[in-house]
Amino acid sequence: PGGGDTPGGGDTPGTGDTPGTGDGPCSNRIDGTGDRDKLGGTKASDRIVGRQGNDRIKGRAGADCLLGKGGNDKIAGNGGGDTVRGGGGKDKIKTQGGADVIRGGRKADTIKAGGGKDTVRAARGARDTIDCGPGKDTAIINKRKDSVRRCEKVKLR
Repeated sequence: PGGGDTPGGGDTPGTGDTPGTGDGPCSNRIDGTGDRDKLGGTKASDRIVGRQGNDRIKGRAGADCLLGKGGNDKIAGNGGGDTVRGGGGKDKIKTQGGADVIRGGRKADTIKAGGGKDTVRAARGARDTIDCGPGKDTAIINKRKDSVRRCEKVKLR
């Protein structure tokens, strides 16, 4: 929107003509389409939103907000203290470094947090697989369904 870039169409979204560019957290907005998109962030703090397709969403160095929405998405945060949220599909979420906040979706998600003091919220109904990784992490899970590894603190819902 706004600058004529087409996510997944060969252009690089978010490279200067995306509305909302600023200094605040998640201020550089990059939107997907209803198709299968490959969305990549910039070095700034991005807000990347997939749509209904099976999307690949990848943040970069900034503190990004990454949202999968529908489809079976692959979402990767790369440092910077990201906020990541799955969507309606069976998502695969992976973060690296920083104090990340990760929330799974409604279906069975696979969540792997990287180093840092992460918070994983997975108590949404389906059986999620969670690996908190290194760091002092907290997982909020469904006590009867979710599988948890390497989480220092586990809260049951």
